[in-house]
Formats: sequence, structure tokens, C-alpha cells
Amino acid sequence: MTNELVNYLRRHQVLDKSPRKAMLLVADHLLANEIIVTPDALKQALCKALPERGEQLFDLLGVRIPYLLSALCYLALYDQWLCYAMSLTLETLLTNHKSVV
Repeated sequence: MTNELVNYLRRHQVLDKSPRKAMLLVADHLLANEIIVTPDALKQALCKALPERGEQLFDLLGVRIPYLLSALCYLALYDQWLCYAMSLTLETLLTNHKSVV
């Protein structure tokens, strides 16, 4: 499931898009309605992307319950910090994930 989403995002060059367009691209994918992002997974991704400030950013977001990936991306359209955090999370996923075709 993750491989399919990663391949889709790479094909659409999501890292070259504005954060807002990237959030819409992810949120509109069918798999984004099936992927649950836990607070711990988000915290780990942010700490990996920003080793010195990831935990602070996570605390600022106030994410304490699991969300569907699509919901987080739609919410990020209305919150600059969440948009920044989700952009970092996507970048970390796409640069560290080895796709299996």
C-alpha cells in the first residue's frame, strides 16, 4: 500500500510542488483514506527530518490521536505549522523509502 502511494507521489513529482499543492495531491489519493498516521509515527518522522527541532514541532502541533493521512493533509491546508510538518514528513518518506515496483 505504501509503495503504491510513494510511487504515485514520485511520478507526480510532489517534492517539486508547493506545500499546498502537495497536500492536495496526497489527500486526493484513494490510499490516503486508508493510511492511519499515529502521533508516534508523525513524531518519529519529524525527529528524523529535523533532529534538533522535530520534537518541538510535534509538541506545537498538538496531534494526540491517530488521523487518516487524507485528514491530516486537508487540515494542513488551514494550518501553516501542520503544512510545514506534513511537507517534512512527505519529504522524509520519499527520500528514505525504497519502492518495490
